[in-house]
Amino acid sequence: MVPLPGLTPEKYKVLCFRLVNKNPRTQNSVEESKSFFMMTDVRFTYNDLQENFEDLGNKDHDDMSDKYDIENEEKEEEDDLSSLANGEIHIVDIANYTLRHLASMSLMVMRTYMNYLQEAYPVRLKAMHIINCPTHLNHMVAITKPFIREEVFNMIHFHIQGFETLYEHVPRNMLPMDYGGKAKSLADITTQWWEIVNKNRAYIMNPKFWKVHKTEEVRSRWSWWKNRAYIMNPKFWKVHKTEEVRSRWSWW
Repeated sequence: MVPLPGLTPEKYKVLCFRLVNKNPRTQNSVEESKSFFMMTDVRFTYNDLQENFEDLGNKDHDDMSDKYDIENEEKEEEDDLSSLANGEIHIVDIANYTLRHLASMSLMVMRTYMNYLQEAYPVRLKAMHIINCPTHLNHMVAITKPFIREEVFNMIHFHIQGFETLYEHVPRNMLPMDYGGKAKSLADITTQWWEIVNKNRAYIMNPKFWKVHKTEEVRSRWSWWKNRAYIMNPKFWKVHKTEEVRSRWSWW
């Protein structure tokens, strides 16, 4: 996954996804998801209006953990939305995806990834374009559709033949040359972005940016386990003999 430079005329950011590893035996869906999360975390620290990646790469973040102040940053940019895109478009190249890739993917990882993308991803998803669709596309859709909400599925466009229909939604000058565009190759863009991620290593590794406040309790389906001592204590569930327990057959 890499963000492409520039914005569409509608002021949308474009992200491109492509599977590089063609061998399903060496696929690691957990590491792939971690890479996606790291890339997006770093990407959100930059201005969406940035036109090129050279300036991003030269930005000094080596000592970001000491310079970055969360509270001051929130106060300064609380009302400043001018640097944000109006939405986001995803281009997903599934040319190298096979049914064996999907079979080797963890369903738990897929569910977590899709929940994040649909519930917590801090952007307005406007469209998703699936390109280089293989002959087994129907089988892939049948496997993944249960994890996709209906309103999100309705945003998906399948481009069966060529990229001409894709150019109707995404400017050709934004697309990498791999897809007939005028931008750099996807490999070069990916290399540039991973250099940016490496320069932000201190930011990614600093726990103060990812800590959940203890005062805000997050309840889960396992939160009842904290009260197991109360649940397992029989004195709270004992029926007193002096109190007659009536049933629907007590009148008999």
